[in-house]
Amino acid sequence: RLMHPCAHDRKATYRIYIAPKIIALYQHKNWLSMAIARYQHRNYLQIKTDVETKGDFVNSLIRKVEKARFSRIEEVEDFIRWLDKELSQLVDERAVLKHFQWPENKTDAMREVAFNYRELINIAESQSCSTYNQEARQPIATFLKQMQASQE
Repeated sequence: RLMHPCAHDRKATYRIYIAPKIIALYQHKNWLSMAIARYQHRNYLQIKTDVETKGDFVNSLIRKVEKARFSRIEEVEDFIRWLDKELSQLVDERAVLKHFQWPENKTDAMREVAFNYRELINIAESQSCSTYNQEARQPIATFLKQMQASQE
């Protein structure tokens, strides 16, 4: 129970009993820095646990990223979507991956390609580009040249 009546008080006022550690924390002049340090330590322990327990999982992702080869840009987009879903299982993606030989440059490049491709598709589907009839077989370069010509 958090509260209980004091036996010596006739009005049955209540005292709040708080854990001694919390009282000590707030009474300390650097309580904020202590709270931050406690949070960082807890976060460090979670990251350390992920590094130790999910090492095989991360190493399998590393192999898949290194072996990844794509013939269509949609495959890159799907792969990045899948990879981000897998990496979301980690407590802190960046902090955990820095303990491994993570192919950061390749992953970042694939993310950028997928993002830029999605942006181009969104532009193409917007009303300003609705006059274009881009067929599935038409190369994106030709389509982009048409868009650029119309902007000039």
